[in-house]
Amino acid sequence: MKKTLLFIAIAGGLASCKTTYVPNAVNAPLFQEKNEVRLNVSGRNLQAAYAVTDHFGVVVNGFAYKEENTTTGFRI
Repeated sequence: MKKTLLFIAIAGGLASCKTTYVPNAVNAPLFQEKNEVRLNVSGRNLQAAYAVTDHFGVVVNGFAYKEENTTTGFRI
């Protein structure tokens, strides 16, 4: 009985948290050959990719987000 009440209390505590999900864009550069570069900057999203060789590439993603808690909810 104590375990059941503890489980309900933990589940209730976790369910009451407000969260905001902001998805990031997919970075799939699909390079064909060496020394290709792709750069994408949109809003708060930064994506860069570089083909070091024909079979190896480096991908970097960045996303900036500042959360403001208002009386009506979260604002992005």
